[in-house]
Amino acid sequence: MKTTKKVRKTINISPEVDKALQLLSKRFKKSQSRIIEELVEEKVKELRKEERLKVFNELVEMTKNLRGIVGNKRIQDIKEEMGYEL
Repeated sequence: MKTTKKVRKTINISPEVDKALQLLSKRFKKSQSRIIEELVEEKVKELRKEERLKVFNELVEMTKNLRGIVGNKRIQDIKEEMGYEL
C-alpha cells in the first residue's frame, strides 16, 4: 500500500487513543500519520489472510464431500473402471 500521494483526513478520536497515538509516535520515532497508516495496513493484511483461510477451508470441505462421492479411489482407478486406457 505504499503511495506517495497523500490524502488529508479529519478524524475524531478519544483522548485515550490520542495519548496512545502520541506515545507510539514518540516511541517509534514516526509521524502519527505513519503510525495510523501502518496500523491500517496491518489490519488489511489480517483481513486478507482471514479471507484466504476461509476460502481454503471451504475448498477442504468441498474435497471432503467429493471423497464421499468418489471414495478413496484414484482418478486412474476410476478411468480403468469406466474402460478408458491410460
